[in-house]
Amino acid sequence: MDYLALKFLHIFSLILLSAGVIAAFCTDRRARRSHSVFAIAEACRYERQFGISLVLPGALLLGLSGTLLVLALDIGFFGTPWITGMWILFVFEFLEGNTITFSHGRRRLSLAEDAETRGHITPELQRELGRNLGAFTRFLDLTLGALMISLGVFRPSTWNFFAVGIVLSVGAALLLTVLLTDRASNLAIELEPCP
Repeated sequence: MDYLALKFLHIFSLILLSAGVIAAFCTDRRARRSHSVFAIAEACRYERQFGISLVLPGALLLGLSGTLLVLALDIGFFGTPWITGMWILFVFEFLEGNTITFSHGRRRLSLAEDAETRGHITPELQRELGRNLGAFTRFLDLTLGALMISLGVFRPSTWNFFAVGIVLSVGAALLLTVLLTDRASNLAIELEPCP
């Protein structure tokens, strides 16, 4: 395949994946901040849809195009720190997204749909929305995604950039989780009439 076509596919895949991650992040924030069971359920359904229609195909295409680019350029998967770092982050994010984030989203959607049929936010849904691990992984997706992009743009020849980037990404995700995840402090369960 032509190099420019591969590069276009890689950038298109990155845009697709990034759009899905940002959209899922926004719907996650909406679900955590809402006091309406109907808005929470809707946000959870959108989050699932963004994952299926944008994140998954974007990640698969990104992995495929990245593999083909490395093979076409004959630079090796472990030849330089920036390529190796991108692969490490890609594999980590793919595994984390398909285990922790996916299971958290599936559980939350199930609880939200159950609460929606009952017409009010259940204590189980409230606890699930208050879990910090799901929020942390969403923030981590954003910060590690930015690190992956910066590795591709700056192409560092040493591991220092990668190591500092990991520390900053995890630190920023932790800080954002602590500062912006306020659902756990709002444990009032509001009953709502069914429409």
